[in-house]
Amino acid sequence: MRMNNWLYYAIAATVATLIVLLVILVMRKRIKLVVQLFKEAGKAIASMPFLLAEPVLTFVTIAAVIVLYLYFTVWIESAGMLVVESNNSAKYVKDSTMLFTRWYNLLAFLWFCQFVIGCQHMVIAGAVAGWFFTRNKAALGSPIVRSYGNLLRYHLGTVAFGSFVIALVQFIRALLKLLMHTVRNPQNRVTTFLFDCCQCCLQCFERFLQYLTRNAYILTAMHGDPFCQAGRNAFRLLTSNALRVFAINSVGDFVLVLAKVFVVVATVLVGMELIQQKAGLHHPYVPLILVGIFAYLVAHCFMTVYEMTVDTIFLCFCEDCESNDGITRPYYMSRGLMEFVQNSKKALAVGGDSRTGTTNQALRDGKAWAAVNKPTGEQQQQRATAISETVD
Repeated sequence: MRMNNWLYYAIAATVATLIVLLVILVMRKRIKLVVQLFKEAGKAIASMPFLLAEPVLTFVTIAAVIVLYLYFTVWIESAGMLVVESNNSAKYVKDSTMLFTRWYNLLAFLWFCQFVIGCQHMVIAGAVAGWFFTRNKAALGSPIVRSYGNLLRYHLGTVAFGSFVIALVQFIRALLKLLMHTVRNPQNRVTTFLFDCCQCCLQCFERFLQYLTRNAYILTAMHGDPFCQAGRNAFRLLTSNALRVFAINSVGDFVLVLAKVFVVVATVLVGMELIQQKAGLHHPYVPLILVGIFAYLVAHCFMTVYEMTVDTIFLCFCEDCESNDGITRPYYMSRGLMEFVQNSKKALAVGGDSRTGTTNQALRDGKAWAAVNKPTGEQQQQRATAISETVD
């Protein structure tokens, strides 16, 4: 019986390996695009290293929001109307306004958290989009400062609306979970199944909204569109490049997960080596677990910047392919990304000429002007006679 189980496991593993190999074979070009996008993201972050400071600012802001939420929660929960009962006992009873304030505080907390995260996404998207659509990367300036200025001046309403939609779905999930614990009957499996289905659907809808909102922020940072229009354009770009999106979301997310795992494992191994040198420590697994959790949170924060950078460059690449043709209107993308467009050879030829600067263009224009306005033999003879008379 045990041999049969191992045989079944081997068959399942073989089938899964064949499926993975077929997927890699079919999507090998799109996987190359993912690799190139990761390279471009590395170049962007190397050009703007202060993008890595965004998670620190976001963490500090969210920590302040959590402190404010706990502060107002203590005030709300400690409030009430004093009611004296018949048995000489008294208690505080909340009225409907106080109960409403409790849920209002929760909705405000969820909204502010999503708003802070949305501001981080908007800043990163604006800076990376400015880097992408700048031909001369040496004259980049301060894209992060410019992105902050655009956020504070133009895009706060967009971020507020997008974060409110996500916070509202999270709030409905919290209400549904409370209702589920209130009316759940372990013997009634139908009710439990319905509540679980509703929770699963709302969670999937929330993740879809988060993904669409993040891409809408990118389109807003590129063109300054309002939230609904940017979401519609982002959905159109994503559906028209569905296979590329699938490759990025599968291969890219897998690479990012491996990076997080590598950071956590390396941190835990270093912690084990340091703990072994400490004498008198009887429970070393407790600090190791805490170190692993903290390392995962830090890795997740910084990998979020990298993930947002990759998504921004991908949408900029799609927008560049739609707006330009690489011949009459040169692409903004690098030569590495030009290999993944349809007219890649012509685009690379024209792109190579356009990236040598305006000097070559001026030389070509000068040669063309000289060829058209080349003097004839009679004109040359007349010019020589005029010059000799002037000298005499």
